Amino acid sequence: MSWRTPRIWWRERDTAGIVIFSRISKSAIRVVAWHNGSENGLQHDCQPNHSAHSEPPGFRESARAEIRELARLGPKLPANSTMQTREMRTRGFQHGGCEGDLFQGAAEYYARFRRPYPAAVVSSIVEECELDGGARLLDLGCGTGQVFAALAAHFEEVVAIDPDREMLALARRQAELTHPGHVRLLPIRAEQIGPELGAFRMAVCGASFHWMDRPRVADLVYDRLEPGGSFVLLAYSGLHEGNTDWERAIVETIARWLGPERRAGGGQWRAGERHEAVLAKSRFGAPRIVNIDVDEVWTIDEIIGFLYSTSYASKAILGERANNFEIDLRERLAALIPPEELSNASSTRSSRHVAAWMNDEPQ
Repeated sequence: MSWRTPRIWWRERDTAGIVIFSRISKSAIRVVAWHNGSENGLQHDCQPNHSAHSEPPGFRESARAEIRELARLGPKLPANSTMQTREMRTRGFQHGGCEGDLFQGAAEYYARFRRPYPAAVVSSIVEECELDGGARLLDLGCGTGQVFAALAAHFEEVVAIDPDREMLALARRQAELTHPGHVRLLPIRAEQIGPELGAFRMAVCGASFHWMDRPRVADLVYDRLEPGGSFVLLAYSGLHEGNTDWERAIVETIARWLGPERRAGGGQWRAGERHEAVLAKSRFGAPRIVNIDVDEVWTIDEIIGFLYSTSYASKAILGERANNFEIDLRERLAALIPPEELSNASSTRSSRHVAAWMNDEPQ
């Protein structure tokens, strides 16, 4: 049994799903945007609680009791959530929250349950950018290393940056395992890049541009790219769009436990201009869009692990409600599958990867 979802064109609905690539030449700039989705894993204590047999007596009834209480009082941030707002801030699409809380406690899940970038997307980038194994790559907001893991073989050197030290520690482990001596990692923000880093053939943001001061970062990246260089933004379709029965079950369950407004760490998600609109106002200029579709199969364990890796449903946000949230979601997803097929249950979704580019005089 598999659930199928219609093909999703994320560009029509969510800028976080856009990948943007920009190419600079001596007389022209090309901007390309891809949509994408996938990831890899490192072993740690970040497994979802998938064994119902290990639950203490009355555990599921406790979850149902809390669901009844939520229905009576409405969802609110758990009292023991580590996301209590002490300092209001805005960065990119995150409004409110505290410095460093966007992916607090999510790094291990991020490393394990975010999938590798699909080969079709990587090969498209390599071909479009004419990568030949030389020059340098700048990975902005590298997370736990999924982007440079896919692209490092096509560069002589990689510089990867991220302000989250937990993410960066796992990225370093990834680099040591797959590209030893090839990747330099720095704990800085994209807004801090400067001439001291040198010039790059490509700069890339893997599902991270929407957390940045995008006009400023676009300007800084432009100055760091060598003639013929490229700026690539990658992002993938999320599970929170509600396009199928199983995705709607996810959205409804999150809303039941955390409220209908999408969270971003200790703050709220507030989508801004589309990435292509931001670039159109920059020296890169406006992009042209190209689509790449990739089918994905998800198990219930993978869905829950992915949610714990996000900025909107991490264990840090859920706090003491995490176990009961997981029980609730597992039961709602399992109810969509005939009992005889439950042991092999998985869901299939199709995400569209979008590419855009333009040829024009630099602005």
